[in-house]
Amino acid sequence: MTKQGKCCGIGTLTFQDALNYGAILQCYALQESIKHQGYETEVLNYASPVIRLSNWPNMNARGSLSARVKSFLKRGYLTRRKASFDRFKEQCLTISHVFSEAEFSHVCKRYRKIIVGSDQVWNPVLTHGDLNYFLKGVDHPTGKTSFSASIGLSSFPEEYTTEIRKLLLDFGLIAVREETAAKEIQRLTGIRAEVVCDPVMLLTREQWSAIAQGEGSIIERPYVLYYALGMPDKSIIREAKRYVRSRGMRLIVLHNSPSVLRGCTSDNSCDPRSWLAYFANADLVITSSFHGICFSLLFGRQFTCMSNGKNRDVSSRITDLLERYGLTNRTDLGIAESASDPIDWKHVQKMISMERSKGSRLLKQILEL
Repeated sequence: MTKQGKCCGIGTLTFQDALNYGAILQCYALQESIKHQGYETEVLNYASPVIRLSNWPNMNARGSLSARVKSFLKRGYLTRRKASFDRFKEQCLTISHVFSEAEFSHVCKRYRKIIVGSDQVWNPVLTHGDLNYFLKGVDHPTGKTSFSASIGLSSFPEEYTTEIRKLLLDFGLIAVREETAAKEIQRLTGIRAEVVCDPVMLLTREQWSAIAQGEGSIIERPYVLYYALGMPDKSIIREAKRYVRSRGMRLIVLHNSPSVLRGCTSDNSCDPRSWLAYFANADLVITSSFHGICFSLLFGRQFTCMSNGKNRDVSSRITDLLERYGLTNRTDLGIAESASDPIDWKHVQKMISMERSKGSRLLKQILEL
C-alpha cells in the first residue's frame, strides 16, 4: 500500500516512474528483499522531469497530420499502461510522497540510508545529467550506497566525469550490475565496486509466480511470446507466425507501440502482473530485453535473444548476462532452433542460486553499514 510522507529507515532510489516492466519489477524485488532482511523501506518517489516526461509524446509538437495522429494514439495506450502501473504501485509498493528536484536533498535527510539502483540510474545520457541519482547534496557517506546500479554505457561521458567521481567517492559501498560498470568506476575512482545480480534475481520463481496473474495466466496454451521493447520487428513477427502456424500454437506480442498487430494476440498496455504471467506460461520467449531474459531464466522458459532489425547491436548488459549463464549462443538463434536447442537448466539454476546468495549477503552488508 502506498504510504504518503511516512519517515522510513531505508529509502531506495530508482526509475519507479518509468512505464517499463523491468524497471517496476526490479523496484518491487529490491523492496521485498530489504523487507525480507527485516528492515522497513520505501521507494523515493522522486519526480525526475526527464524520466517522467519521456513516457509521454509531445502533443503540442508541430508536424504532419499523420505525425500528430500517431502521437495521439501513443498517448492513448500509454494512458492505459500508466493506469495499470499505478494500480501495481498502489497495491505492491511502499512509496513516498512525490517530490521535486528542489526538495531532493531535504527529503533524503529523512532516511538513515539510501540505496541507489537498479536499472540505468547512473546513465547521465538517459537522465540528461540528473546527478541526483548519484545522491548529489546528500552528506552522510555511510548512508549512501548502491545495489546493482547500471551505467548502461561503456564509460561515463567526459563532461560529467569530474562531478561523478567526486560523488562516487562519497559512497559507503558501491555495488553495480555489470562488470563493465565496475571497470569504469575503478578507472574513474580507484574503487573496486562489487558486481551483483539484478534485484529481480533475488526473488524465487515461486515468489514471482505468487504475484503473476491476469490474462497471461488463463490464455490458451501453447503459445510463443515475443516481447519487444519498442516497435515489434516485422521480420521477427513473420518468422514467429510461420513457426506457430506449423505447430498449431498461438503468438502473443507484448510491445511498446500504438500499433495494432494482426494474426496474433497484441498487447501494449498489460499490467505488470499479467506481464509476468505471460512469461511464466510461455512455451518459447523471443526478446531483446534484459529483463525479458531474466524472467525467461527465472521461469525456466526456452528463449532466444533476437535484436531489432533497426539496431542489431546487443548491449553490454545483455552480453554480460548471457556470458554469466553460459548462454551466449542464444543471441539471434532462429526461432525453430531455439525451441529445440536444449538449455542446461541444472547449470542455470545453480548459477541463479549462487548469484541470489551473493546478492542477499551483500544487501545484508549494505543494510548493516
